[in-house]
Amino acid sequence: MAYDQQQFRALTGIRAIAAFMVFFNHLPLHLYFPFFQYLQAGFSSGVSLFFVLSGFLITYRYYNDFSFSEDWFAKYFIRRFARIYPVYFFLVTIVLITSAPHNLGYIVENYTLTHSLFNYGDIAISPSWSLTVEECFYLSAPIIFLLIRKYGVWSPLVIYIVVLSTILLLRDNKPNVFVANHYMFMLTYIGRFFEFYMGVALGMRFLTGKISVRKTGNYTYMGLTGILLVILCIGGTLLLHGTIRLMTTQMLFNIALPFPVVVFYRGLCTENTAVSRFLSGNSMNLFGKSSYTFYLLHMLIIGPAHAFTNLFTGIRYDVLVVSEFCITLILSIIIYLLFEHPANLHIKRLLLPRKNTMKYENI
Repeated sequence: MAYDQQQFRALTGIRAIAAFMVFFNHLPLHLYFPFFQYLQAGFSSGVSLFFVLSGFLITYRYYNDFSFSEDWFAKYFIRRFARIYPVYFFLVTIVLITSAPHNLGYIVENYTLTHSLFNYGDIAISPSWSLTVEECFYLSAPIIFLLIRKYGVWSPLVIYIVVLSTILLLRDNKPNVFVANHYMFMLTYIGRFFEFYMGVALGMRFLTGKISVRKTGNYTYMGLTGILLVILCIGGTLLLHGTIRLMTTQMLFNIALPFPVVVFYRGLCTENTAVSRFLSGNSMNLFGKSSYTFYLLHMLIIGPAHAFTNLFTGIRYDVLVVSEFCITLILSIIIYLLFEHPANLHIKRLLLPRKNTMKYENI
C-alpha cells in the first residue's frame, strides 16, 4: 500500500514533542513527585526519537529511487544540505561572532559539523553533537540501501555488530568496556547506529507492504506505554552509580528504547487515535516544523535568559523555565517562517529540477 506525506503528519508533531523533551531535560521543572522527576531526567531520550524517525523517513523517501548515479547522489545531498545546514549556519555564525575569539580549527569543525567525531569539548552549539551523528547517517544511508538490496534488511545490522565488536576488541579497555567507551556509545554514530537501523527497518516494512492501515489504536498505545516505561527507567538510573549506571543507561538508549519507538511510529502512521489526531493538528504541525530550530536554539536562550532574570529578585524558578520555553518556541517559529523554510525551498529550487522541490519538503 502506498502512503503519502499526509499520513505521516503526526510524525511532524512528534518532532515537536521530542524537542520539548530535550528542553525540559536540560531545564527541568521543580516537580516534587518522584514519577515526574524521573520522567524529566529521562527526557534526554527525545534525541532517540529524532534518530529513529530520521532512519524511517530517509528510508521511506529515498530507498525506492536509490541508484549509484551522479544524479541520485546530487539530489540526495542537496536535499540533506538544504534541510540541515542553512539555519545551523545562521545560528552558529551568530554564536561565533558574539563569543570569544576562536582558533581556525574550532571554526572549521563547527561549520563542517565534524566537532563531535572524537570529542565533546569544542562545540559552539551544544545540541549540535547530534547533527554530527545525523550527518554520519546521511553519508552511510546509500551503503545501507545497497546492503539491503543485495543481502536483505538484516545485513547492515550484522555488519554493524561485527564492526562494533572488532573496535571493542582492539581497544585496550577491558574490563571497563562501558566506562572506557561511554562517549562512543552515547555520542557517536557507532554507538547510536541501532536507533537509525530500527527506523530503517520500519521504513522497509512500509515500502514492502507489510503494514496496513488499522482503525484501532493498539500499536500507538502499546508503543507509547513502552516509551514511557523506558524513559522512567532512564530517569531511574540516577539511583545507580559507577559502571552499573553507565551500562544500564547505554543499554536503555541504544537497545531498549528503539523497539517501543518503532511500534509507536507504526501506530501513528496507520491508526486513527486521539494521539495521532492531536499530533496532526495545525499547532503541533507548526511546532514540529520549527522543532529543528527550537532544538538548536534552546541552549542559546537558557543561559542569557538566566543571566537577565538574575538581575531581578523574587522570580520563581518554574515561572522562569516556562518563560524561557515560550521565548524559545516563539523565536524558533519566527526563524522557521522567515529564514529556515524559505532558505530550504530556495536552495532546492535553485539546485534541483522544479518537480523535485515540492514533495516531502520537510523530509
